[in-house]
Amino acid sequence: VSITGCSLYQVWTTGTDLLRISNARRVVITNNFMLSQAKSPLTHLVVRFGPALVIVDAKLETAILNNMIFGDVRFYGTQGAFTQEDFDTKVAQPVVDGTLVIDLQADGGDARIEGNSLTRLTVDQDILSNLSTDTPPKLLGLFRRMSLLNNTIQPRSLNLQGFVDPYPYQPTPSAGCQGRCRRAGFSLGKANLCGA
Repeated sequence: VSITGCSLYQVWTTGTDLLRISNARRVVITNNFMLSQAKSPLTHLVVRFGPALVIVDAKLETAILNNMIFGDVRFYGTQGAFTQEDFDTKVAQPVVDGTLVIDLQADGGDARIEGNSLTRLTVDQDILSNLSTDTPPKLLGLFRRMSLLNNTIQPRSLNLQGFVDPYPYQPTPSAGCQGRCRRAGFSLGKANLCGA
């Protein structure tokens, strides 16, 4: 999978992931603009960001480089992101306590997340469904190595302050292509996928 130089956009209302990737040998996502948002119809201000990019498994070599991603970037599943409190109590604290172990011999691919502007990095709740039967259990199915270099994480207050929609005008597509656009779940840049 290679996605380069695109503008991916969706108005998020149902929790649908803008882009979900799994079972690929190699993933390269570079120089893109991604926006997954729920916005106010009156002010065109983003009320909150939604799921933008989901990397379902760690089997693949993954490069996410030089993107602007307004929305969640989530790893290891499709159930949804942990709340901070649940992550702390179900994953982080058990790892610190030694009651949950990270597999240091992971056989997943390498992930490079570098040079991006992001709003949120999350781990999916599915990560806990892939545990070994060892005592203590090991988290399986992880990336062998993950580098997080030179990324900018936008402040959480950006979500509260509002982010002006770069594409406030949405042309109405013809009746024949409304279903295709709705199933696609996003538009590319200012042009609707259906060409309206």
